[in-house]
Amino acid sequence: MRVIQLHPGYDGPDDLVRNLRFRPDGRVVAALIGPIGLGHTVLRYDLTKDTEVHVDGNAEDDEDFEWAPDPAVDSTLELVARIAADEEGNHAVRLTDTWAKPPEETLLDWRSKGRSVMALGFSPAGILFVGGSVPPRGAAIARWDAEAIFKGAEPDDAELEQLKLPADFLPSAFAFAPDGFGLVVGTTNGFLLFVDLRRPKEWQSLRHTPERSQGDPIYAMEFSPEGRRFVSRDRTTLTAWDFEKRNQLLHLKPPTPITDAAFSPDGRTLAAASANGQVTLYDTDAFAIRTQFDWKQGPLHSVAFAPDGLTAAAGGTGGRLILWDL
Repeated sequence: MRVIQLHPGYDGPDDLVRNLRFRPDGRVVAALIGPIGLGHTVLRYDLTKDTEVHVDGNAEDDEDFEWAPDPAVDSTLELVARIAADEEGNHAVRLTDTWAKPPEETLLDWRSKGRSVMALGFSPAGILFVGGSVPPRGAAIARWDAEAIFKGAEPDDAELEQLKLPADFLPSAFAFAPDGFGLVVGTTNGFLLFVDLRRPKEWQSLRHTPERSQGDPIYAMEFSPEGRRFVSRDRTTLTAWDFEKRNQLLHLKPPTPITDAAFSPDGRTLAAASANGQVTLYDTDAFAIRTQFDWKQGPLHSVAFAPDGLTAAAGGTGGRLILWDL
């Protein structure tokens, strides 16, 4: 195990390492750095050189980001989509090529114009999905062909048909099945929407926590690599699901909140990070605890596996990143 200080300027108690992501080639890790509910910065760190790659700082606060899948768009490309908010709270979605010359070439700059943007993600085919509200009252998922934009298409020409949703189902998280057809949408009122992208106007809804009359927002979701299972997380609980049967395989509500969860690349392990500083590894055959780690580094806020499955990472407080071999 080793602990990395991601950036010397982000070492305070409010500098939480969240939304941890490995680049598809596994060489670079990125995360949002900052306090919950306030300004954030996307920071990238090269693990092969033990050095900071870039800090994506701008006048607006980053709220989420996602890498395009590799090689769905281009194996030499580092396409990053980000949600940012200005001082007035207006959202913008930007698609940038971070390897471009000059760097940070903006390929898409979509302004929300009074709409709230809550969810962001790439499908396995490289389609950018953005979920938010639609004035005066409604919700929708906007979609763009990121590869077409990269190859020179105007964003308006690369925009696909929007998926309309009832106003009560404001998207807050996406999870894409590996086959490219299944989509699960988490909402701000605690529902899961199951969508077949071949028939996107037909969808099913399911309450994340049935015993609650009013659900918490779904903060994050992820499919297992083989596509049979996925996990969803709200403020206090973590749930693993059978995607086809729509039934719960695991439902956890520990005394200390689970802050993040991730499947290993082979699908055999589910890692859950906790505010008590522990990472728990579950065997996904029966969702029994395999092992626990506690490095005494304080609360953890994110967890991720490297694409080769040999390394895992957890994001802590004070800008610290914890890496360990599996």
